[in-house]
Amino acid sequence: MKQVLKCFNVVTMITLLLSIILPSPSAFAEINKKSWDELQGNDVKIKAEQVNTEIYRGEVAKREHVFQYTIENTGDTPIQELVLKQSNENKITFLSQSVKVNGEKLPENKVADFYVEEKDKGGKLLSSNLKIRDLKSHEKMTVLIKASRTQHFNKEYKQKISVQKDQVQIGNMSVDVEGIPSEEKVAANADEEADSSKKEVGPSANNTIKKVDEKLKVSVEDENNPTSKTEPSKQTVTEAEKQPEKEAVKQSVAEVQAASENASKVQIQTGDKQGFGDPLYSTIAAGNLVQTGNVTLGLTTDHYGRQSMGYKTNKMTVDVDNDNSTFNSSTGAFPNIPAGSKVKKAYLFWTAAMGTVTSTNVNQRVSDNDVRQPVKMKMGNKEYAEVRADSIRKADYLPYISNYSGSGAGYVAYADVTNVIAQQGISQTLTVANVPQIKDVTGGGYYWGNWNLILVYENYKETVKDMKIWEGLVSQKSTAWTDISVNKINTPKEGAFKAKFSYFSSQGDPAEKDGYAYDYGEYDFGAGYIKIKNINGKDNDANDSSMTEVQVDGTNEFVTKKYPGYKPDWTNSFSTDIHTYHLEGPTQVKNDLKEGKMRFRAYGGGGDIYVLNNATFVTEHNAPNLQVDKKALDSAGKEIKDVKAGEEFTYQIEVKNDTKNNQAPVSNVKGFDKLDDRLEYVPGSINMCLEVIKEIKQIMQAMMKQSL
Repeated sequence: MKQVLKCFNVVTMITLLLSIILPSPSAFAEINKKSWDELQGNDVKIKAEQVNTEIYRGEVAKREHVFQYTIENTGDTPIQELVLKQSNENKITFLSQSVKVNGEKLPENKVADFYVEEKDKGGKLLSSNLKIRDLKSHEKMTVLIKASRTQHFNKEYKQKISVQKDQVQIGNMSVDVEGIPSEEKVAANADEEADSSKKEVGPSANNTIKKVDEKLKVSVEDENNPTSKTEPSKQTVTEAEKQPEKEAVKQSVAEVQAASENASKVQIQTGDKQGFGDPLYSTIAAGNLVQTGNVTLGLTTDHYGRQSMGYKTNKMTVDVDNDNSTFNSSTGAFPNIPAGSKVKKAYLFWTAAMGTVTSTNVNQRVSDNDVRQPVKMKMGNKEYAEVRADSIRKADYLPYISNYSGSGAGYVAYADVTNVIAQQGISQTLTVANVPQIKDVTGGGYYWGNWNLILVYENYKETVKDMKIWEGLVSQKSTAWTDISVNKINTPKEGAFKAKFSYFSSQGDPAEKDGYAYDYGEYDFGAGYIKIKNINGKDNDANDSSMTEVQVDGTNEFVTKKYPGYKPDWTNSFSTDIHTYHLEGPTQVKNDLKEGKMRFRAYGGGGDIYVLNNATFVTEHNAPNLQVDKKALDSAGKEIKDVKAGEEFTYQIEVKNDTKNNQAPVSNVKGFDKLDDRLEYVPGSINMCLEVIKEIKQIMQAMMKQSL
């Protein structure tokens, strides 16, 4: 007996109307085949192909290919930057000096501006990127580049290309390439990341899945980001090969490695001003960026007062987890994370003073080898996972940082911990342990130990945001301004919007009694430099050992009291500053902002000495927030979970652009939804809800008025 579908009120009837009112690249997965060597949409048209080598007039050697890209800006506005990221899989190497634009070979001094190689932290080449800047409206260009391959190359393979427009990925392409006969064949996977980081964990927010009685399954995907799934090949595994696997099973499941195998051998970079500038991570998604942190070194008293001296000798190691396997630990709490959120990216930062590394007392110093040791982290009540650093930065000769007197060193490390959180699940609290720090708590030096975790999550119910993270180590140790730039910010071009920024610094001491700890701080996001004030409203003590959240109206709150779960929940977060500032545009942050600035300086000759570790910036983005809701309804219009064989029911699909940002209209949306093979469509049953038609008419009228 066949199941029957009565009403299917989606794309075939509303595609043309949706193309008028709905924004963003696309909302549905197109099941039918598409030409992967062409990309069209988002005011861009690109054709990729392998062309005859004769175009280089005999300059092409054996085992070399020539790729040609025909690129056109089909929109009415210039494109600031278009990036074609050519994958370097299959041992293929692109020849930078071979680039030709519109038939002309690039001069040597222009190649570096047009061709950029992207590598991972270990130096492995990931992609060879072609950057086209300032592509004028309706301008068309042709780009040629040669590629060399190894002798024993796959007979068939697909050259994969990821395309970014103004820092946002808009699609993927691939070109069929013929190679030298080989027994191996490589399957092409069209997936690429939707943001600028090197790793991604968890399902995409662009793929919303709902089920009716676990039988009816429908999905919504970005048409420029289809996924191809391949079954893993079956291989015979010997007992010898199984042995390491057996040994691993004996270990605690909690021992999850959150970094690469060579992370313990990370080279330590040394200098007073490192990093920042371009972001470590950048993404545009529906969701938000939140963070937390805490101290692993504190004071035995003055936990909730602001009267302590930064160099006090009543320091104490913080250890809250009641776990004999850790020598320090503390717990932080996030702002509320909505149910259903999924981790998109997460970075854990940890930092401490190293003291005088030549000291013979190992409890009064932290060595380079100590810094390379793993820390531990766990979400909520889960088991600890070990985390090894992806990057370590160090500054020498920081005044007053040694255990007792004189200059000392400090470090900051970070690791991508997306995998750990994806495995353990998002929780409102996080515990971090075993931060390498000075163990002797009797010294009179200005030293510290702390950590900070930044979490980017996806949730389709939230507005679309442009979220960025910067990292570095910048030491502030004089009365002259220390300037920091954070680049590639992307605020809305017009209209009002919400934004926020944060920074994390270490060794910013409570200064009510400590004249050596005063300092100034300012930030500029297009509205001129604005003074940073501490929790007490003082602008001459910006970094005062507190973790706060500042609202648009200037209200300043301790996060340790605002968000339950901090252990310890001190308001005197000894030598640790994590501050988040909520802003409104265009009054506090200007429209179309591309760069932000921060600067700090000591109050006097012996003023506050500290290091800045990271910064973040989040802004509402000019992008839609398409939501697709699919339901099975009975004859009375009520949602049902079970459908019997032979029973007719209504399949309802609701599409809406759920965004509070008026600058985010939708255009060029196509829809396609494939019915389950067990369902049969009732001919002539497609209809459009009157509410949807009314909404479309209203939007069309509004658009007509705007064009008059």
